[in-house]
Formats: sequence, structure tokens, C-alpha cells
Amino acid sequence: MISEKDANLAREQHSEELQGLGVHAIAVDEIKHKGEKTFAVIAFVEKPSDSIPKFITVQKGEETLDVPLKVKIATKFKPE
Repeated sequence: MISEKDANLAREQHSEELQGLGVHAIAVDEIKHKGEKTFAVIAFVEKPSDSIPKFITVQKGEETLDVPLKVKIATKFKPE
């Protein structure tokens, strides 16, 4: 299971890379993965893209974690 802290670390470490792939907003939320509750990074995009990975890797001490990355389609926020 990925903790919320681990997912936030992954979001921080990979935010610039994800923005380069067309992600306009990034969040962390609890999901079900393989029937178990865990945390994931949520990438918001306007159009689906095959270039966005299903997992992002984060280094936590000597341990390497694969954090799930879920894509949601959403229009960019436009201030009024």
C-alpha cells in the first residue's frame, strides 16, 4: 500500500515531468487498486494521451515505490 505521504512525494518529484506531458492539474487521492485501498497521484488532462505512465517511481530511502498514476479528463480552470 502506498501512503498519502508517499503519493505526495511522488507528486512533488514528478510534477514538472507530468506538466510536460500535458497534465494541467495534479492531486493525490485514495483509490482502490487490485481490490485494496491505497493512495495514487491523479493527473488531470484535457485529452487522453498514451504518453502518461500508469505508475510513477519514487525513492524512499533505500526503497523504490511504484505509485499508481490515474488520469482524469477535465477542462482547464479558467478564472472569470
